[in-house]
This record gives sequence, structure tokens and C-alpha cells, in this order.
Amino acid sequence: MLIGDSSTNNYDKATLPDENFQPTWKQFYEPRKALNLGFSGDTTAQRALAAESWRGVRTASEAVVLLIGTNNTGYANQTVEQTESGIDAVVAALRAEAAGDAHFGSLACCPVLSPRGRRKGTAR
Repeated sequence: MLIGDSSTNNYDKATLPDENFQPTWKQFYEPRKALNLGFSGDTTAQRALAAESWRGVRTASEAVVLLIGTNNTGYANQTVEQTESGIDAVVAALRAEAAGDAHFGSLACCPVLSPRGRRKGTAR
């Protein structure tokens, strides 16, 4: 299961303006019956709410890959600490429903420049 924002959402797309990742998806993820839960524009709060809605539905995924936070530091204008707290909330909600032997991985979230050119969460 892949969870995240547009970076994740684009993994199974083949249409422009996005890069064509579909051949990679078909070769490596589709045979494993991977589920892409990436939604363009989502922040950690939206993914945490979605994960909370899965309460009671035991997740059978062997692996959960999380790539989220870019929209928090960019569009949502949150600090690094707020983004980290949001990621923690998503992981906690997912762990509550994941199969006991599920493996979790989190991909790095690159800082996004603010309109004034500073990275969010950095000193002025």
C-alpha cells in the first residue's frame, strides 16, 4: 500500500504533464497487487483522517510506504515540527489497523520553498 500526496498519486499514471511511471508500476507494483492511495494536494491531516476512517477494517498489506508532507510545508504553510507531528499521526492510525507483520517505510519529504524563497521551518 502506498499512501501520500501527488508524488504518490503519480506512480501509476501515464498521462502528461506527469512523468510516465506506468511501465514501472505495471512491472513492479501491479503484480504485487499494490494499492495506490496517493491523492494530489493532500496534507498529513487529510491522510490521517482517511486512515482513521479505516478503523475496524484490518489492513492486509505486507508493506506500507508513506510519502507525504510536501504539501504541509508548501501550500499549507506549516512548520517542519507541525509536519512531523502530522506524519506521526498518520503512522499511528495506520499501525492501529495494519496486520501485525506489516512493514512500514517512510520516504523522505523534500523541503518546499516558500513564495519568498525560504524553506518552511527555517529561521529567518
